Amino acid sequence: MLSKITYIDTGSNLGFSGGMNVGIRHARRRGADRILLVNSDVIVPPDAVEQLERVLDSAPRAGIVGPVVLARSEPDRIATLGMSYAAATGRMRHRGTGDRASDHRPAAGGEVVDAVSGCLMLIKSEVFDAVGLLDERYFLYTEDVDLCAAIRARGRRILFTPAATITHLRGRSRATRPAASNAAYRRSHLAFYEKHHPRWAPILRLYLRLRGQMPRA
Repeated sequence: MLSKITYIDTGSNLGFSGGMNVGIRHARRRGADRILLVNSDVIVPPDAVEQLERVLDSAPRAGIVGPVVLARSEPDRIATLGMSYAAATGRMRHRGTGDRASDHRPAAGGEVVDAVSGCLMLIKSEVFDAVGLLDERYFLYTEDVDLCAAIRARGRRILFTPAATITHLRGRSRATRPAASNAAYRRSHLAFYEKHHPRWAPILRLYLRLRGQMPRA
């Protein structure tokens, strides 16, 4: 149960990553051992966070755990090279076939996956010592996939558990400012490829130009 809420005025819109980083820094200064990132448009039922805590605490190698996400709009399926991401429907595939079979076994209700949705994820605070904070090149979108990729690259697990279910009232930013939201998504998409798959970034740029979807700098 929440006993205290601290409101931090950032003075301007720092984007998802920038805003979350302000909260992460504050929580870590206060000695938090787990950090919950959650969107403002998420409905979290009673005991959902406690279920996530149980799964995360039962898996020493885990860095993040996420719940089933029920979306009140058409769910996105973000496809990136080397990882699958379909958190909105709760359907996630295991990591690459190069892992040992034992790495795919559930950990007390948790299943090893490539990524979980950033609309709500519970993270061990120590993870940020290894990977740093959220990459602020992602103003909106893709920051969660990037964080999960960084954690996986350091040998930590990303877990998904059906023991907790939340509802995401998706599309609020896109509904109010669709053009700006679409441009932010494209910029984040490009930033992800430039960071993780630089050889494919020029192809993505060409594709976006041909589709007339190349965002302005």
